[in-house]
This record gives sequence, C-alpha cells and structure tokens, in this order.
Amino acid sequence: MVKNLIPLLLLIDPILCLFNRGDTMTNPCKSKGLKFKLDLHIVVLNDKEVVVDGMAAEVAKTATKHKLYEDKLKSILATKCHIKNFLETVPYITAEDIKKLKFPIMQIMGMNVHIYVLRLPCRGIYVVDNGFSFSFPCNMKLLRTETEKLIDGLSLVEALLEDLSLIYETSQIDPNDSIKRVVEGSGRKKKLNIKAWTTEVFYNDDYDTLIDDNEEDEQVDEDVDEQAEDE
Repeated sequence: MVKNLIPLLLLIDPILCLFNRGDTMTNPCKSKGLKFKLDLHIVVLNDKEVVVDGMAAEVAKTATKHKLYEDKLKSILATKCHIKNFLETVPYITAEDIKKLKFPIMQIMGMNVHIYVLRLPCRGIYVVDNGFSFSFPCNMKLLRTETEKLIDGLSLVEALLEDLSLIYETSQIDPNDSIKRVVEGSGRKKKLNIKAWTTEVFYNDDYDTLIDDNEEDEQVDEDVDEQAEDE
C-alpha cells in the first residue's frame, strides 16, 4: 500500500523533504527509548540538511476501530517527540513562533486519508486538530473531485512543512541588536525556557499486546457477521 502511494506523495517539493518508508524509527523517538515504527515519515530539509522530522504517517489496508486508534496514538506520540526535538534545535525561537508550530500527521486506511495537526498553543498543552480529509479516486466518477482534494491535502502538508523550515531558519540567529546592547550596557536577553513548554512521552509496550488481542477479536466478530449475512 505505502509503495503505491509514494508517487503521489512526491508531489510535495522534493527539495524541501526526504521520504522514509517501511517501518522506520525516527531518531527523536529512538533517543527517548520509544520503539515506534512508522510506515512513513517525512523529514524537512534546509540546504540539504535534515532539520526536523516533519510528518508521521501510518497506513492500513482497511479501517478497524482498534487499528485506527492504535495508529493515531502512535503517530501523535511520535510527533510529540518530534516537536520536543525540534525545539531543542532552535535556540532563539520565540513563544509566538512556538504557538505557530503545526506538525502534520497523516493516517491512511484503505482509500481514505485523514490529515491531523499537532500543535503547542501554550506551555505543556498539546492540541490535535482535524486538518483535512480526502480519498484516493477509485473510479472515473470520483477522479475529478477527489483528485482536486488530494492535491489540496498534499498542498496543505507541504505548506505546513515549509512553515517548519522557515521557523527553523529564522530561529538560529539572535534577532536582538548586539551593538545597541553594548552601547547601552545591557545584558543578553535570556533564551526561552523550552523545558517549560514540553512534556515527556510515556508509553507502555504492553499496550501493543492488548491492541493485537483486540484486533484478533474484532476480526473474528467481522467474520461471524459476514457468515451470518451469507446464511
């Protein structure tokens, strides 16, 4: 499934992004001991250098309740790690720019795609917004309308990643007037306390076992229902 989607996702500017696919673990998650394997994640480039893990994506053949919430939870927690790691690389970021950060998350189930956005509107508070949804066109009737939505959805992701790249670039240099500071004899302004904005990610690996068991139970229920309908 992921392999078939790559040509479409490449509509996103390849100069801006680098795609990693096939059960990959991001460095921010590894550093926290979180073994989240993502079906796809996109890293943002600045002058060909990786500056931020920009988007997490999970893919499933069909939509089931447990798979939906398992993948969504994993993607959100991974993105939370990405936000924390990003903030550690932008020494002169302002509180206003932190509030502007929007990290896209993509969930693909069957032919349906939902894009969420994780943001940090205030200290220690993470918010997930429903960003956009579309379906991959599966017949001629839907080809025109769904293709337009697909392009709009990918354009949204690209715009969010461009914003992250811009914030990274503008937060590397102290914006204050150093000459004025010397003339006035004033001290350097304190950098923003990033630790006050973020919280740690905790995840119980036993939850994966619980999810797998529930997935099997759900599949059995679906098979029973289908058999009853046939009879």
